[in-house]
Amino acid sequence: MVDSAKFVITAIAHGESLLPDFIDRFQNFLSSHEVLTVSKKELSQRATDYFVNFNSEADGVDQLKAISAAFQQDQAVTDVDIIVQKNDEHRRNKKLFIFDMDSTLIYQEVIELIAEYANVEKEVQHITNLAMEGKIDFVQSFLERVKLLRGTKADIVDEIKLKLQITEGAREFTKGLKVMGCKAAVVSGGFIQFANYLKEQLNLDWAHANTLSTEKNAEGEAVFSGGTEGEMVDADFKADKLLELAELLQIPVEATVMVGDGENDLPAMAVAGLSIAWHGKPNVRRRASCQLNTKSMADAFYILGLTDAEISRLIE
Repeated sequence: MVDSAKFVITAIAHGESLLPDFIDRFQNFLSSHEVLTVSKKELSQRATDYFVNFNSEADGVDQLKAISAAFQQDQAVTDVDIIVQKNDEHRRNKKLFIFDMDSTLIYQEVIELIAEYANVEKEVQHITNLAMEGKIDFVQSFLERVKLLRGTKADIVDEIKLKLQITEGAREFTKGLKVMGCKAAVVSGGFIQFANYLKEQLNLDWAHANTLSTEKNAEGEAVFSGGTEGEMVDADFKADKLLELAELLQIPVEATVMVGDGENDLPAMAVAGLSIAWHGKPNVRRRASCQLNTKSMADAFYILGLTDAEISRLIE
């Protein structure tokens, strides 16, 4: 940590490298807005830390975010993510990561995969669209979509597990976190069978998700009943679980991170020490601490201030 700098701004390129002119242009833009760059640190060819000071009576992080966004708009920069954080002891010392599942740890939405088997893709997608437009809330949309799955054979779960596409870099990132001593959980508004599968695949510490209830059909086969059992895992559950696990681990909330993409992740993002919108919806990108829109989730190591050499040692 550069002790004399109050803040750190990290630029992460979507492509193979940060262009040299970008590094200088960004520093000059910061200077023109009375942001003093104390030093720079190259994390990789694709990522650079700017350790900066900025005199502000308001929240310096928010103002530096606004300045960074103005730079991206002014310079038409669309292929670089810029992350602003306090340069404190928590930046490189995170202890708990909470991950969403659908469109975060995996590329797909599990309920849509099940809907294909149930031949209700269009109906499920229609309800999903209503929820995304804010016309119905998560709980209502979830229950209505689950209801459409009634009668679908429950044994399709094993087949669908094999179709799950784990997000590029997620294996490396979660492996590195374990080596760093971090705990990690998947907390999903999806279904526990798949969350548990990812817990096993990624060696996570906890998995929490909804449980699809089953019943017997006329042939005596187990089928989905169209409902769930147990506590509903919704937006509030995610936030509560993050705080509960932080208390269990006896760590400050500043050492916690929420990674997700959707509206359902916002309450947990609001209470986490750091929130990362991974290819998030527009409103989530606006409200999260930062956003990451690169190809690999392992690029989140740069947000923690790690260099390529340090990352290699973690995941080797």
